[in-house]
Amino acid sequence: EINDLTKKVCGLLGKAVNTLNNVAKAGFQGRAGNGLLFLKARAEELTIEKTKDILGLKNT
Repeated sequence: EINDLTKKVCGLLGKAVNTLNNVAKAGFQGRAGNGLLFLKARAEELTIEKTKDILGLKNT
């Protein structure tokens, strides 16, 4: 289940990175950079939350 989650997160991040790279090419490098930082942080949060849930470590 953790491997499936990792694959999904990586796949979604890859799509988001491509989109943000296109945003940067369109002349909005600052916004694209901020978007990438936000996505990275949020993906890490969600992965940690889901992993804790899978392992039964809620509220830790």
